[in-house]
Amino acid sequence: MAMCVLPDPLDRLREGSLDLIDEDNCNVFGSGEVSRSKQHLQAYPMKNIMFYTQIPSKLSRHVMSRWFQFLITDLGMQFSSGEYAEKVTKFNANKLRFEIALGYRDDHSGSWHHLTRGNVSRTLSCRPNAWGIYSCDHFPLFELGSCHHQHYLINIVFPSLPLGDIIDDFRGLAPLSGVIIYEVHQTVGFTRLWFTIKAVLFPVVLVMLCWLMNRMSSQTRSLALTEKSLVFMGISLTVYNAPVELLSLYIDAPWLLVLNDFRQGVLIASLFSFWIILVGEHKRTPQEWLFIGIALLSSLLYAFILVIMVIGAYNSLLQKHKSLVHMSLPAKLKFESLFIRWKFFLCLTIFVAVMSVGSLFLPATTLLYWQQGKSYFSYYS
Repeated sequence: MAMCVLPDPLDRLREGSLDLIDEDNCNVFGSGEVSRSKQHLQAYPMKNIMFYTQIPSKLSRHVMSRWFQFLITDLGMQFSSGEYAEKVTKFNANKLRFEIALGYRDDHSGSWHHLTRGNVSRTLSCRPNAWGIYSCDHFPLFELGSCHHQHYLINIVFPSLPLGDIIDDFRGLAPLSGVIIYEVHQTVGFTRLWFTIKAVLFPVVLVMLCWLMNRMSSQTRSLALTEKSLVFMGISLTVYNAPVELLSLYIDAPWLLVLNDFRQGVLIASLFSFWIILVGEHKRTPQEWLFIGIALLSSLLYAFILVIMVIGAYNSLLQKHKSLVHMSLPAKLKFESLFIRWKFFLCLTIFVAVMSVGSLFLPATTLLYWQQGKSYFSYYS
């Protein structure tokens, strides 16, 4: 990443209305110090240095395509000082905090438009390589659900490096060796092949589902639970195969990430439900308690993992909530309402998970005791 010296880079990122920094306008808004080498900028504190990069590179003259579907970036840090890395490990000061802004434009020389910005905290895990450089594991930076624009610009400011506020020798760029951006996107050829497969299979699965529902609706008897679960699985598979990704070729669709996760989750839930119901309908042996026990243990493990993930997400929300103090009042009110909704959603997730496990545990336990004959016991009695 290139660097530019500015008098107020943090304020520029937080405002959202100021111009983003690239190689062309660094001379306009900054001191004119543009460099890809830290030796030229040793005298400046970290909070006055803006790291920036353009995707794709300005030198390549290429553009991003909507056929790329998504854009994933990771950030990698490298440190040249072994003493610095040892002290970071010794004092457990491996938290890296920085502020980032992302912009876009659809031509080679136009102005940049703000897309999003944020205050980020990541944990560093570094180890020396063969050249004596301490290279840290790269960590997720951001992910876009659709690659709608031709050019993207990343601006990053590190207020300070770990231990930079405590030890004078580690202030500024001295310990830093490099900041690397890793970018990943889907290839055009794969996307076209994937769209073709989905476009062909979707009407086939839809016709099969309609035929199945028509056959079941013609039955004079009521549908069995296995048949209902089969219909639900067919609907889930049809929704999952729907080629809604084609919309990203015409509109900006960042919500595709959430939609795809939701569709995949519903499909997996329908498959598991169908398997459990199918086994329950046809498995009438003395060893049935074993299958029930496995189902109960799996559900408890699922609930336990979900609770841990929700707690982690809740703590992450609390950390991000602290960054609201730097925002303007309208932005603060907007994000405050979003935090309240997410907290309610997380609490509701825990409640639904507990109720789901309970609804599986109690009837299954009752059925287990009922099938033991003399050892009959019911939680409902």
